Amino acid sequence: PTSSAAAGAASAALMARLLLRLLLFRRARTRLTCRRCGGGCSPPPPPPPPPPPPPPPPLKPSNESPMPASPSISSGTDQGDTVIPFLDAIPTSALMLRRPPRRCRH
Repeated sequence: PTSSAAAGAASAALMARLLLRLLLFRRARTRLTCRRCGGGCSPPPPPPPPPPPPPPPPLKPSNESPMPASPSISSGTDQGDTVIPFLDAIPTSALMLRRPPRRCRH
């Protein structure tokens, strides 16, 4: 078991090293080759990540009144459950949509 685990770790390290080398080589290649000016341009932007899933709706008990007995606890859970993940989810996709793609300036 120990020799197979060591071999697995070595192969994983080797694969990671190869992937890193391939990424660096590709990045240098895209930076150097430009169809208009022949080099020196910024690399093309990576494809935008998929939009994050919408946050789950807040859970409200159906039998209680909309104003619970302790408003401080409910406001804290509302901010923690709905407002903050919603605000975390929006700017990333909005920024990815609004950011213009970087292209060659020449």
